[in-house]
Formats: sequence, structure tokens, C-alpha cells
Amino acid sequence: AENKVKIQQEGALGSIISLLKSPNEQTLIYSSEALRHLSMNAQNKEEIERAGALPLLVELLSCPLDEVQEHVAVCLQNLSVNANNKIRIVQVGGLPALIELLRSRNKKVQAQGVVALRNLSVNADNKVYIVDEGALPPLIALLSSPDEELQEHSSVVIHNLSENAENKVKIVREGGLPPLISLLSGFNQRLLELATATVMNLATNPENKVRIAQEGAIQPLVSLLCF
Repeated sequence: AENKVKIQQEGALGSIISLLKSPNEQTLIYSSEALRHLSMNAQNKEEIERAGALPLLVELLSCPLDEVQEHVAVCLQNLSVNANNKIRIVQVGGLPALIELLRSRNKKVQAQGVVALRNLSVNADNKVYIVDEGALPPLIALLSSPDEELQEHSSVVIHNLSENAENKVKIVREGGLPPLISLLSGFNQRLLELATATVMNLATNPENKVRIAQEGAIQPLVSLLCF
């Protein structure tokens, strides 16, 4: 932990960030991994943003190297814990690239992308931007993933998004109810809680009340009363 601050204080941060522009693949891997570790420190989260790293990191989300994508996504995930960075990552165009990671065939890349969106989706304005950028289809698809970690992270994002009034309608319109209802019949306690909470949010919309019943949610919800 002390070394993470020391590296920044000694002025190495700017040099590491400049390496993100390198045409050398190995240099990109090493520099993105270094920033991944440095971004875990609270003070560095602010310094990395102030040093102008965000546009470079966002650009590298589209790097053809899975290893770089993973390091960069974790870095953005760490940075997005900071309230100001939640806003800045979106301002520099981070959402489309993060959403694209949800379609990656690499599960590690998918997982880090969805966790970054999980952090960003806590911000009220970002709840709108994330949906407007087209995140719902891949997020809803991940609800049916055979990987429970991906299911959980995508469930949290959708739950966060469902707190917005317009998103309640859009989630149902995009086909979010069937996989959510399917989760209600599972055995993973955390997924059960998230799916129940999300359906509860969706049910506050009058139109959704009918759709939720039509899609068959009542029986599994009643069964949960005896769980």
C-alpha cells in the first residue's frame, strides 16, 4: 500500500500513463497492469484521473488483447469507486466500450466490465446513460449465464437501473422479466434476493404489474414466502 503512494509521489505515475500509448503489446500489458494495482489506492484514484489517464484507458478497452482489456477494466472499476470518477468515466465516453465488454467471449473480461458498470450504475444520472447506450440487452443476456458470478453482477446492475422510473418500463420491454423470474426459482440465495428486489422495483409501475403476473412471477414469489 505504501509503495502505491510512493510511486505516485515520486512522479512515476505520469510515465506509466504515457506508456499506455505504446505500440508495443508487452508494454501495454505491463503499464495497464501497473495502473490496475496503483488504482486500488484511494489517493491514486484521484491522481490518475487528474493526470489525464481516463481517455487512454477508455481507448484501450477496445484493445484486441484480452489481457489489456481485463487490466484496464479492473482499473476503471477501481477508479469508479470515487464519486467524481463515476461522472468522468462517462464524460470521456467510457460506457460504449464497457458495454461492449459484456459481449466478450472471455469471462474474465466480461466480469470486470460488468463490475465497472455495477459501480457506475450507482450514480443517478448514469442509470439513464447506461440504458441509453444500449446496455440492457447484454445485461439481460448475462442473467441467464451459466456463470453465477456474471449472473450476480448483472443482477446488481439491473437492480440499480430499475430504481429509475423510465428504466422500469424499458427493462420489461427489453425482455428482462423472463430471466428475472427464472432466477426466482433458483437456489442461489443472493440471486433470489436480487431478483426479488428488482421485480419489486418493476412492480411499482402500473403497466408492469400486469406483465409481471402474465409472465408467471406470482407463483415463485408466493413460494419464496415459505423459503
